[in-house]
Amino acid sequence: MKKLSTLIGAHVHTIHTSLHCGYVFSFTLNKSQNKINSILIANDELDAVYSVQTNNVFAFDSLVILKNETALSVIADSYPETMLNAQVFNINGTNLGRVIDIEFDDSFTLQKIITTLTTFQPNKIISHNNGTVFINTTDTHYSLSSFKPSKKSILQHTPLSVETLSSVPTPIEIQAKPNA
Repeated sequence: MKKLSTLIGAHVHTIHTSLHCGYVFSFTLNKSQNKINSILIANDELDAVYSVQTNNVFAFDSLVILKNETALSVIADSYPETMLNAQVFNINGTNLGRVIDIEFDDSFTLQKIITTLTTFQPNKIISHNNGTVFINTTDTHYSLSSFKPSKKSILQHTPLSVETLSSVPTPIEIQAKPNA
């Protein structure tokens, strides 16, 4: 078993040209959240961030070896958040700590998620977004689709227009109104 904590910070090289690509700083998961889909690489010299699919990783231990540099994809603006350091809650509301490590096998399939308070299997994950992981350790089966809203949420962010903002009275205008 490998631990993500040993992969983070590892230098990345290509086997074809021995090019130093940078170092691993994060990862992304597949849609099922049970396998590492890609490794995120930072290159401080070029001020660049790359992504490489795990099927293009030739070997990894204290060093990550890529098949060749064409496997690298530049990430322009932002990159997906990682599960590391995410807050974990059980579906019943119990705080299970923060994710401190993830164990995975040679094919990058997750085997165990380790938090500050417990460990759990990846198949227990219901959702992972915005720095929070919800898991289900109850006997009842839930899937993320069980929680899909049937109508638009009031929490959806809708930008305010200038007209909307100008029609809102200021505190001075409210105080200036005479009592009716």
